[in-house]
Amino acid sequence: MPTALSKHASTIAFAQMPGHSVLQGIEPGDLCFWRGDHLVSRNECVRPDRGGGAAIIVSGSQQGLAHAPLMEFRRGAGVLLLSQLRLVEKFSQDPIAGQLLSNLLAYAATLKPEPRATVLVSDDKSFRGHLESLQVRYTDATGKLAATDLPRAGLLIHHGSVDELTKSWPKVEAFVASGGSVLLHGLSEEGYGKLRPLLKVNLQPQTHKGPVVKNADEPPMAHIAHEDLYWLGKHVGHGWATTPMADDVASLVLTKALDERAAKAYEAEQMEVTGQITKKEADHVVLATVGEVACDIDFPATGNYLFGIRAGGTPCEGVFPIAALRVDGKLLGSVSLSQKEWETYALSAKVTQGKHRVSVAFTNDASRPPEDRNLYLDKLLVAPEGDVSKDVTLLTTPGAVVRIARGQGAFVIDQIKWDTERRNVTKANRYACGLLTALGADFGPRPATFIEAETMTESEGIKHFRRLSDHVAMAAAGDIRTTVECAVDDDYVFEIVGKGTPAEGVYPVVRLDIDGKEVGQVEIASDAWRSFRIEARLTKGAHELVLSFINDKQTATEDRNVWLDRIA
Repeated sequence: MPTALSKHASTIAFAQMPGHSVLQGIEPGDLCFWRGDHLVSRNECVRPDRGGGAAIIVSGSQQGLAHAPLMEFRRGAGVLLLSQLRLVEKFSQDPIAGQLLSNLLAYAATLKPEPRATVLVSDDKSFRGHLESLQVRYTDATGKLAATDLPRAGLLIHHGSVDELTKSWPKVEAFVASGGSVLLHGLSEEGYGKLRPLLKVNLQPQTHKGPVVKNADEPPMAHIAHEDLYWLGKHVGHGWATTPMADDVASLVLTKALDERAAKAYEAEQMEVTGQITKKEADHVVLATVGEVACDIDFPATGNYLFGIRAGGTPCEGVFPIAALRVDGKLLGSVSLSQKEWETYALSAKVTQGKHRVSVAFTNDASRPPEDRNLYLDKLLVAPEGDVSKDVTLLTTPGAVVRIARGQGAFVIDQIKWDTERRNVTKANRYACGLLTALGADFGPRPATFIEAETMTESEGIKHFRRLSDHVAMAAAGDIRTTVECAVDDDYVFEIVGKGTPAEGVYPVVRLDIDGKEVGQVEIASDAWRSFRIEARLTKGAHELVLSFINDKQTATEDRNVWLDRIA
């Protein structure tokens, strides 16, 4: 099974992919309170954070959108549909159950998926390892792209230096035009600068420090839930205090160019100002604490508009102000300032015709004398987006994910930091799996032997050690050990699944010893379960394997601990 089943049952479910064929004729309100006991599903699938898969229908709980009563997994030339909906039991009771069952049977009978291969170009060993932990199967073309045959209608994943990509650009362009997809992940500003003339797009790079919001359910975003990008930052204060949204979801975003001469300007000093410490100057507004400027704007037609926030500000602890744009109280996006001097930061958003309350808010005030983070607002610029390019779609606000259609295929620029995220690991992995699935990545299980940490033997005299039903907790230095049997002489990959808490900015370090010799160390730099790789060459036969927690640390306010789930 590509995912686990849970004990979760639902009376209300939601269409994550409303345009999917199996939901033809199904309205949003049809997936709740089915006749009889009102249950729609039982023992639902857990939304996977590896192995791909499309969650067609999802349901919520205290864990968020963590379950999916209906999922689709494509494997090679076949498809696996997992339905925990009560279709058979309620076939004669509720017409929606009958309609869904009929749709599923018709879909399964007529679908003929074509196998799609995945090619990778990346000089980042950690990134390759993370793809493998997500169970992506790929051909490594790093350093040999020019000599590699790109599969028709397949996927090319790129991460790192763009030099090899630019040298083979005619080949890459032809691949996309024939129906292939190219995922450009984590571009640097320099890398985007080299690709920009080749992509022929008029998008400006802009540094970003703030949340990222999904715009719509068009491909490939239909595979991704809004929650998958709702990353939380570090919780500060009492347990009941609001946890802030993460501000490091993407460090570089793309914005459409705003012609300030064609935009209508709304001067900040003429707008309504709220906040504890604010000041209206002759030509701008100072927000020295959290606050906002707002005014009513009459939009002549429904459509996409460009908003330009002309602002400057002072940093604190190396972080500049964040300005959030809201329309009628709804967050449309945020911009992160990058300098003290005046600069115009652009956002694109859809607004309906009529009068709306538009505000720009300062959201990340901080003061650490002698530094004080303040926001200075000059004006808000608004202009219709115009015909920038029908081939270019900003899939998030701000533009951290951008689709550029070319021929029968597309380039997708993805700046979401899913491969390095520590605090929101499950959401990041679900986002990555959704995006990769939508782009046609080849997923499949890797042959592996799993050793559960709770089955391993702890060192004698170890302190503050707990063995739980599905993992171990180590609050002090020590080790756990076991014996493994290798079938052949070969290079092996060891994936240690764990999580930890940091002290003084450093996470727990786990060392792997085999037969008394150290073969590697990993920093378990994650607040949630995540896999960490060590590679070693082993000979055929039995070997003693030892995992040691080696850098325990406790301060007055922090305690460095590690939790280990298993080693694969």
